[in-house]
Order: sequence, then structure tokens, then C-alpha cells
Amino acid sequence: MRGRASWAVLAGVVGASVVARSLAGLRIEGLWIVPDEMIWGSLGRSLWEDGSLRLFGEEAPFFGVVYPAVAGAPLALAGLETGYDALKVVQAVVMSSAAVPVFLWCRRLAGDGWALVAAALTVAVPGLLFSGMLLSEVVFYPVAVLAAWAMAAALERPTYARQALLVGALALAVATRLQALVLPLAFVTAVGLQALFDRDLRPARRLRPAFAALAVLAGGWVAWRTASSGSFSGVLGGYAAAAEASYEPGRVARSVLDHSGELVLATGLFPVCATALLVCRVRSRAERAYVATTLSFVLWLLVQTGVFASVYVGGGLSGRYLLPLAPLLFIGLAVWLARGAPRARLATGLVALGVLAVLVAMPLRDLIVQEAAWQSPAVIALLWLREHAGESGMELIAWGAAAAALALFALVPRRLAFLLPALALGLLAFSSFAATREVQQNIAFDQRNLLGGERSWIDAVAGGPVGYLYLGGYPNLVWHQLFWNDRLRRVYVRAGGEPEAGFPLQRSVRVAVDGTMTTVDGERVPERLLVAATPVHLRGDRVTGIEIREYEDVGLGLWRLEPPARVSWLLYGVRRDGDVHEAARLTAYDCQSGRLELTLLPKASTRVEVRANRTTVEVLDGIAGEAFVQATVPPPPGARECLFEVIPDGLLGSTRFEFARD
Repeated sequence: MRGRASWAVLAGVVGASVVARSLAGLRIEGLWIVPDEMIWGSLGRSLWEDGSLRLFGEEAPFFGVVYPAVAGAPLALAGLETGYDALKVVQAVVMSSAAVPVFLWCRRLAGDGWALVAAALTVAVPGLLFSGMLLSEVVFYPVAVLAAWAMAAALERPTYARQALLVGALALAVATRLQALVLPLAFVTAVGLQALFDRDLRPARRLRPAFAALAVLAGGWVAWRTASSGSFSGVLGGYAAAAEASYEPGRVARSVLDHSGELVLATGLFPVCATALLVCRVRSRAERAYVATTLSFVLWLLVQTGVFASVYVGGGLSGRYLLPLAPLLFIGLAVWLARGAPRARLATGLVALGVLAVLVAMPLRDLIVQEAAWQSPAVIALLWLREHAGESGMELIAWGAAAAALALFALVPRRLAFLLPALALGLLAFSSFAATREVQQNIAFDQRNLLGGERSWIDAVAGGPVGYLYLGGYPNLVWHQLFWNDRLRRVYVRAGGEPEAGFPLQRSVRVAVDGTMTTVDGERVPERLLVAATPVHLRGDRVTGIEIREYEDVGLGLWRLEPPARVSWLLYGVRRDGDVHEAARLTAYDCQSGRLELTLLPKASTRVEVRANRTTVEVLDGIAGEAFVQATVPPPPGARECLFEVIPDGLLGSTRFEFARD
């Protein structure tokens, strides 16, 4: 297949991917990966609205500029709601475009027909579901492939033009996401491998302009980031903490091994095996450049991902960081097939056994869990298998299927070798379908049950700036409200409470015994509208609110305050339907001005103990069979802050549980 026909097929492959991914993305009802999506979305809007990379109006560490430039245009120009949907279509185009450099690179190595196969595999990976989310993976996927292609081209024939393309592509990758700072190391490694394959250092010397340009860029980067942040740690921007963490060699090695297995699964097994065999017998200089580049990318991205995940993902899988490796391995499969699928017995046996050993070494029971879904979409199909076959069944089926696939790879006749990419494409398509469906369902559940199904409910009623009082609980709720509601200008966290929440716009407040809230600098909270979770009752009128159905005792309310901003009382342990399962606790501030009012439904309770500041003040005994029981509990004499506890001996209902003021 040549010329226009090849380009027409490629256009069809990319177009089909854009349509499929756009439709899938538009069915994703909201943000899911917290706080990553909120951060990228806010940076993008800020870049387009005021030309700076600010996080909800505040200074932010540097994460990257290319993705905010892409994402911010629809969000800022078309409005948040409309722009959010438009962005998913734009992102489907961006991610699907990775097929173009794959085709251009592969056609020189394997011809147009097999290059189209590699391109089709590139747009079939489950990771393309990220086109429906606000994540830098969207742009990094095609950019990293472009950088790899430019690297191989420069290694093959280091002209000034190719070196300039390489330097530009690496700079673009780093500007897209800072994890790409590892790619210059991959370049150095690839140069060394190429020299080893060629047994000649002269071509490496011709790359001195590229090394010099990268050194200048690196020096400028270090100087700029150090000056901007005031310390050398600013070189890593928002990921500076990763350089200061403590890494255990054993956990890192385990994580690298697990991610090697995840890469095998995510690419459909055959591409890894074919590329490994290709390494054993490289022919042309172009193939040697491809192999050197691919090995370097695989090595450094696996190490980087394994190191990071060993601390920040609790030892779990982070397959999304390996996403750019898949197209490189698909090219390897295409080149191997173009050669006629050669398989020396010893090399094939060793490769098959090695891949199987990596897979069997994966602790699937620990790795294939729901928490891995958002980090590694490729394993979601195994989550389905776990649900239907159990842990043991999942392992037996997964390993048995892997063994059968590897046997097929080793034994299939050459005339039927085309079945291998067809099976890989089918596996990737099924994994993509499973991952997309699972993510859509999870996000729809979150939108209904964690966010009340309303995103911009604060902006809909608030006529001025709004604060959010966060006293602990569910930090993801705060991030969602910040992203969808521009009126929300400040997040107040109790001093000494949960500083690890790390919200933008965050300020610490102290709550006095009379409920008055002041910042640690002694200033009063200026907002007259405040959002708080349902357990928090403020002095003023509750204007509106939303239910959080997933949590029995949590909702969000918007309060119009009586100045000064004060907390009236906090209630924990009473569910939305009024039931008390163990104990209910109400903390009242300035409690001498009121009393606890109770209307209780005994249900399964026969005895209820009521305490005030740890002292029993009333016992409701023998209440079984009563329709309801009422009680009024005064505050302890002289107390400014009161803790009331209602402790039943069984299930207790209530229709009134509040602190009433005079």
C-alpha cells in the first residue's frame, strides 16, 4: 500500500479514533482524578484569562505550560460548562494524532502496511480514555512519541536539522510535563547504545551540537526556576517533594518489576516479545537507532515510574506514566512482522519464559484493585475478571491466558503471523471498552452520590464572594467545589486540624469558645457567605445546600452569616435520616445562650444516656415501646463551650437533634 491510499487509511484510523474517543469522553460527566484535573484546569483558565499560571488565583508551583495552553482555550473562551465538553473533542484529536508520527517513523522501517497496523494499535490503547479528562497525558502522549522519533532520526543521521528537531521535541516534552526531564538521560543512554551497536564513536561526536544545546537549555532552566522559586528545589517545580522523599531500594525494585508486567499487559504481550527478539538481530542503521531509542525510553520511564510509585502510589500501579512506551513497542512488532516474524528457538524461548516470569511475579491480588483503575486503565479488564472469578480464579485465568498467548507467539506459522497484531488489537479494543465503561460508571456514581449531581450550585445563588469552612472529612468535595464555582474565593481550615489537605486559597482559622472564627493573624473571616458540611451549623440562615448520598451524615450547605462569622454548633453521629447507631455528639459554642433539644424515636433502644461535658446529666430508661421521647438538656453552669453526648444501647431514631438558642 503506497501513497494516497496509505494516507487515506491513516486518516480513517485517526478519524475513527477521534469520533469514538469524543463520544466516550462526552459521556464522562465530571472530574474524577483529584486534585490533578482541578489543578490542570485551573492553570489552563488562568493562562488564557490573565497570562499567568495561577492556581485558583494564587501562586502555584510549575507543572508545565503546554497542556494548560491546550486545555485553557475552550475552558476560558467558551465558558466552563460548554468549554469542558468542547475540550474533550479537542483532546480526542490531540491524543489520536499520536498515530501520525508512529506511521511516519514505522513506514521507513516496515513499509506502509505494517506502519498502519502500528498506527491502529496506537489509538486502541485503553489510556486514550484520558482524552475525556483534564490530564497532561493527553498532550504528552503524542509529544513523547514525537521526541522518540526525533531521537531515532538524529541517531540514524545526525544532521543539524534533525538535531534541532530533537532538541525542540525534548524541550516541548519538558514544557508539557516535568517528568520529561528524564528524557535527556534517555538520549544520552541511546547514544551510548547506538555507539555500542555500531562499534563506532564517530557518529556520537557529530551529536555535539545537540548536547551543547541541551546543556544550554538545562542551565537556563535551572537558573530560571531557582530564581523564580528562591531555591534549587524549584527546578522540579510541583514535583520538588519527590526529590526529597526517602526511597527504599527493595520497594523500588519491586515497583519497577510490577510496572514491567503492567507494560506487557497494557500492550497485549506480543509487542514486547517481538521488540525483544528484534533487539537480538538489528540490521540497518535505522533499526539500530530505533532499538537504541526504544530501549532507553523503556529503561528510564520504567525506573522513573517505579521509583515514584514506590512512595506516592503505595506500591501500586501507575501505568499512565508508561503510556508513551506503547507506540514504540507497536513499531517493534510491525518491524518484526515485516521481516517475516523470525524466531530463533533459543531466543524465542528465553523471551517467552522471561515475559511469563515477569507476569507471574506480579502480585495480582494486591495490584488489581479498584484504586488502580484511575492510574492504570489497562488493568480494568482484570478487575472485571476478579469480580466474576475471584482472586484465585483471576490469577489462574490471567496466567493461563498469558502462557497460551506466549505459546502462540512462539509456534504460530509465519504465514499466520498476521493473527498476532489482530489478537493484540482485539485485546486492546476490549480493554479500552472495559476501561471506558468502568470509568464512566464510576464518575457518574461520584457525580450523583458524592456531589449531589449539582456542580455550580454555589455560583447559581451566591451574589458575592464565598468561603468554605473545612473542619475535616472529605477533601475531594472541596476540590470539586473550587473548580466548578468561581464565587468560592477562600478555604478555611481549623488551625492544627488537617494541614495536609493543602488546598489552594487555604487559610487557617481558630474557633473561639463563643464560635467566632479568626485567622491565625487575628483577622475576622470577611465573607458573609460560607459553605460548610452538614455537621457544621453557623450563626445565620442556611440559604441552600446539596446532599452527599454516599455519606449518611454529610451534605453541604451555603449559609448567609450574621456578622461576625461564628460557628453555632457541630453535630456528628446523626445520619441524614435521623438515625443514631452508636453515639451522637454535639459541640455547642457560646452554649450558655441555649440548650439541647431532642425528640428521639426509641426503635431498638431501651436506654439512652445523655452527657454534658463528659458528665451524665440524664438517663432515659425504659423507653422501649414509646412512640417518641422528648428531652431538653441545659448547658453545664458557667461553661462557654459544651459537648453533649447521646449514647443509646441500640438503634435510635430522631426527628429533632439541635442546639436551640434563646
